[in-house]
Formats: sequence, structure tokens, C-alpha cells
Amino acid sequence: MELGFVLKQVFVDTVGKPDIYQKILQEQFPTIPNIVVSKKADSIYPIVGAASICAKVIRDRILLDWEFKEDIPKVSRSFGSGYPGDQTTKDWLVDTREHVFGFPTLVRYSWSTTTNSLQDAAPVHWSYEDIQAMEEINAHSRMSDTKKETLQEANDRALKNKTTQRNLQKRYKFFSSNGMSR
Repeated sequence: MELGFVLKQVFVDTVGKPDIYQKILQEQFPTIPNIVVSKKADSIYPIVGAASICAKVIRDRILLDWEFKEDIPKVSRSFGSGYPGDQTTKDWLVDTREHVFGFPTLVRYSWSTTTNSLQDAAPVHWSYEDIQAMEEINAHSRMSDTKKETLQEANDRALKNKTTQRNLQKRYKFFSSNGMSR
């Protein structure tokens, strides 16, 4: 659009709730008259299927020439498709995983397969998260003790559910940015 293209239609394949993403996109791009967000859009709309194939070909070519930022001796190039059900992908994750540092930056830490494979990795605790949570609670000093306690319990549950993923992402960024990767 910045290059002068006039978009009349946009099709988006989603794994989330289509109506929510469609509303967000319509708000962000009010000049596009027709935005369609759909689950399984790649099988419903041929243009989305074609775009999906193009994206996969480009991804595969990028992976062929991928240069790891990390110094990893003899890392396999047999990544597989990247999908959770692909045994080659799962094997690559097992073979590449490092107990402390996790995975190279190539790996998407938000992917549940990655997170699950690091459940038994070395624990890393980021204490500033606890400090931030308590500052948030204390900032709402007008809250009753019951509400503060409820907020604290909710925060604890949320941290417990998200801590693994965030720790894994931070762990890798911290160690690699300080020259301590493999």
C-alpha cells in the first residue's frame, strides 16, 4: 500500500477466531473494502492455497542457506517440515536441544512442541518478573485485601502457565547476546 498498490481484497488463513482477526484487520486497514479471515482458507480459497505453497517454497530455500548465529558443530540440515506431527522435525529438535541454552534462534519458542521438549531443561528463574508482579499489585493500593489476594492468585497462575515459554525465549536471548551460546 505504501508502494501505491490498491488492495481490494485480502484473504487470511487463521488458527484463531476469524471474527476477531477480521475486525482487527478492518480497523488497521480501513481502505481495503473486502477482508476475509477464515479457518482453512488455504483449502477454501485457491489464492490462499497458492500463497501457502509459495511461502513454503521460500521457507525451504531460506533454510537451505540458513546461517546459524550460534556456534553449533555439525548441526543437521534435516529440519523436516516444521510441523508437530513430522518425526524428522521432532528428531531434529531432540538432536539439537541443549540442556541449558535450549535451541538455536532458528527455532520458534512460541511453538508448543518446542516448549514441551524443554520441560526437563535446566530451570532459569527471572526474579524481576516477581518484582514486576508485586509492583503491579501494590500500585493498586485502593484494592481491598481480598481483591489483592485474588489478583495475586491469578497472577501466580498466569505466570506458572507462561513462565516456561518466556524463560526459554529469554534464556536463549540472554545467553546468546552475552556470547555464551554453545
